[in-house]
Amino acid sequence: MHPIRRWIVTGAASGIGLAVVRLLAAQGEHAVLWDSNAAELEKTARELGCSFVVVDVTQQEQVQQAMTQAVAQLGGLDVLIHCAGILRTGLFEEMTPDTSQKLVSVNLVGTLLVTHAALPFLKQNRGSLILAGSVSSFYGVPEYAIYGATKAAVMNLAQALRVEQPDVHIGIFNPNTVDTPMVRGLDQPTRFIHKFGMIHSAEEVAAAILRGVERRQFMIWPSVQPRLLFLLTRILNPFLSYRLMKRLWKV
Repeated sequence: MHPIRRWIVTGAASGIGLAVVRLLAAQGEHAVLWDSNAAELEKTARELGCSFVVVDVTQQEQVQQAMTQAVAQLGGLDVLIHCAGILRTGLFEEMTPDTSQKLVSVNLVGTLLVTHAALPFLKQNRGSLILAGSVSSFYGVPEYAIYGATKAAVMNLAQALRVEQPDVHIGIFNPNTVDTPMVRGLDQPTRFIHKFGMIHSAEEVAAAILRGVERRQFMIWPSVQPRLLFLLTRILNPFLSYRLMKRLWKV
């Protein structure tokens, strides 16, 4: 039985982050919840009896202040699970520059700011930093061009940190389409969603993340399918990967 640990979970008001904090609360863990949605975050924190900080992860000063506050409340930091992110889909030429910049700001810059703030505390306790990846980081997926680019950057960040930070467990979870309010709220479901539907529940992904923390895994898989997709993109040469993606793209 492991001792009670101190957790920060970003994006905790909905989706995967919410599923994670519910599991942590059920296990009696101590967590501080972060999200930019103040109303939903407060509702979740009251439901679970957790502390919370309203924070926009794209704002450096807010992130630093939130980290200082959360670590003071917890008395240290053992695990940070970074679930905060947004999804916008569509053909590249139909995506506005503002939308593209928003994706980069939240998914990439937000990850960088949270990581910068968390690392000094995680290094003190040989803690765990878990980042949000995606199968769209393995190969360029139509309608996910910008989103996938941000996730590919996060994957590269995680790979580098794994080498640079031997005293911190670095992990990255890589789901396929997850049944969350963010995905259900897309204005126009992508062709892949129409074709394959929702692959994972948020609860399945959350359970995989917590297993990954326990086992100190780098690549965290919620099921076999994303692992197979990853292996295929590594085994196939670029031409065959392109042909496979083109075939899947056909209706």
